[in-house]
Amino acid sequence: MSKLANKVALVTGGSRGIGAAIAKRLAADGANVAITYTKGADAAASVVNQIERLGRKAIAIQADAAEADAVVAAVEKTVATFGRLDVLVNNAGTAIPKTFEDTTLEEMDRVIDINVRGVFVATQAALKHMKDGGRIISIGSAAGERALAPGLVPYSATKGAVKMFTQGLSREVASRGITVNNVQPGPIDTDLNPAAGEWAVPQKAFTALDRYGHVDEVAALVAFVAGPESSYITGANLTVEGGMNAYRQQHQPSVPSVIRVCGWRVRRSSPMRYPTYSQRRLYPILAEKISESPRGSGNREGLGGLAPIPVTVRIRKQQRYPHEQPKYHQHHCQ
Repeated sequence: MSKLANKVALVTGGSRGIGAAIAKRLAADGANVAITYTKGADAAASVVNQIERLGRKAIAIQADAAEADAVVAAVEKTVATFGRLDVLVNNAGTAIPKTFEDTTLEEMDRVIDINVRGVFVATQAALKHMKDGGRIISIGSAAGERALAPGLVPYSATKGAVKMFTQGLSREVASRGITVNNVQPGPIDTDLNPAAGEWAVPQKAFTALDRYGHVDEVAALVAFVAGPESSYITGANLTVEGGMNAYRQQHQPSVPSVIRVCGWRVRRSSPMRYPTYSQRRLYPILAEKISESPRGSGNREGLGGLAPIPVTVRIRKQQRYPHEQPKYHQHHCQ
């Protein structure tokens, strides 16, 4: 017997990408599935057809995750159609990549409404119908665990909120045998974040496996959490990110604010990306003369006060163990 036989699942944002893969995987494991979508009725209908070809029942419901009434109505329609609700997957989400200073209040509200408020509303509505032993699963993000890239401040904040929501709610519904978990994908190959896109190279570089993940890999974990084998897992934040959150967890290289360069004591005065242990590069910076080093060779003509001078400095390499003596890259002067 399929492990989700006679179960009913609702997947928000289930018409494409990760959501579509989750809906199809739950159906393959025996569940009847309802999905919601905001736009793209054809894509939603395609998912429904694929599920029906598996011998399961499915419906698609148009509902914007930012609209509370629409989300509640989607839950009610799911229960009215199938008679029950056993698994809720809060997959609907959005991001607006741009610097925080350039992000408008309307854009921040949109991200919060979908990524946080939508999760709250759908979960609250689902719990009114969910019997003992149900499953609440949210699709968070590795960005909610560790911020590795700029331009995602509101998104990371909302996914961090989902993380804590998961932990808090798991304590409240545990007496009913309902588990609450958060699945946090890293870079996954979808139409919104393609592995061949312009942002793919830096994202892939953060992973230990040096590749993008596939939607089926996320769906496989969700299916496990939705099944009976995961009955003792709750309040967990489960990452599917190829080792991304292991990045920079060791002792980090540091660049002192004041260093000696060519006999001068200089202060780092421009941003610098700290290298990892495996990177053997020299980074040019703009340094300002502070004072002559005791080992200096005297004043240089043309340099006075705090005049900026271009230099390449020594950079401490990452230490494998805290007790190791720091090692430095060579530095050159101009």
